[in-house]
Amino acid sequence: MIVASRWMEYNHQTMSETGPRSRKRVARSEPEEVTARILSYRRNYYVGRLAGPESIVDDEAALEVDAVIEGASPRHRKHVGQPIAFRLLHSERGDEGPSRVSAFSGSVTLRGQQRSMLAYLPEQPFWALPDLIERGADIVQCTFVPMSSGHGDMLSFYLGRRDEIEVTQP
Repeated sequence: MIVASRWMEYNHQTMSETGPRSRKRVARSEPEEVTARILSYRRNYYVGRLAGPESIVDDEAALEVDAVIEGASPRHRKHVGQPIAFRLLHSERGDEGPSRVSAFSGSVTLRGQQRSMLAYLPEQPFWALPDLIERGADIVQCTFVPMSSGHGDMLSFYLGRRDEIEVTQP
């Protein structure tokens, strides 16, 4: 019993003087960002009808943008100069009717050799993107919540001209 008592006393002193053995991570709250130069893009479209009595129609349009990272938040500067794939989607399901509300959502992955962004966009902005690229848009910039294990939820997405934005330099 004396041994256990002395160990508890020693452990208490050690913990109170130096704190716990593992450090707690401070939660990051500032949004992070990546800016990339567009190299090429391609479009594809899928439509299908589910067999059965309801005959529901699904469609999905995708715009795939290949780019190279030119600027990033300090935590992600090791990815500058590396390729990144942006996949922008618009999807509808026929049974949702005219009251359907299109929302924006997305995620960013920067982990090891994986660099990608996926976003679901409302209909009108989605269909305008190819025209913006053809008329000179050459930069994609997105902000996202601080990443956990290389993944973060997207906060904003910008596609436009380089001279219209401020790029975070490496």
